[in-house]
Order: sequence, then C-alpha cells, then structure tokens
Amino acid sequence: MGSFQSLNSVIAEKFQNEAFSFVSLETSFKVQTYVELLAEAIPMIALQVINNQAVGWSALAAVSFIFSVLVVVKDMWLIVAYLLNRKTEGYSFRP
Repeated sequence: MGSFQSLNSVIAEKFQNEAFSFVSLETSFKVQTYVELLAEAIPMIALQVINNQAVGWSALAAVSFIFSVLVVVKDMWLIVAYLLNRKTEGYSFRP
C-alpha cells in the first residue's frame, strides 16, 4: 500500500467500533449481489423482453439479452455457492 498506509490506518480506526461491526467485505459483497440481481438484472431482462417483443429482436438486442441472462446466472451461482459454503461450515439456516 505504500503511501496509502497511513490513510488506510486512519480509516480502519474509524470503523473499528461496535457501530460498524456489521460492515464487512463479505456482507457488502452479499448485499451487492442481491441488489444487482433483484434491482438490476431481473428488471432489465423483463424490460428487454417487453421492448424487443414490441420493436423486434435485432442482433444487438439478442446479444444484450444473452449478457443479461449471464449476469443473472452469475449472481444465482454466487448465492448458491455462498449458501453451500455456509452449509459445509456447519451454519444452520433455520432461525
């Protein structure tokens, strides 16, 4: 980190108190994955299908749709892989 080490230390000290104990790289990654899936990828697919049914499917529209589906598959895989990893670590999903 070199010259950023002092800045990193200051920021790390600010977030070491109990109020921010829920913030972690794992938590933010999970939230980002869920938000991307529910608020971006799935609505985008729905809009693409509705629009392309009305206008017609061009080659560019088909490629865009394929990439949107791949984003959904990637997000679903990340969620399943996370859940499988937690299950193998002995974490119980029941409240």
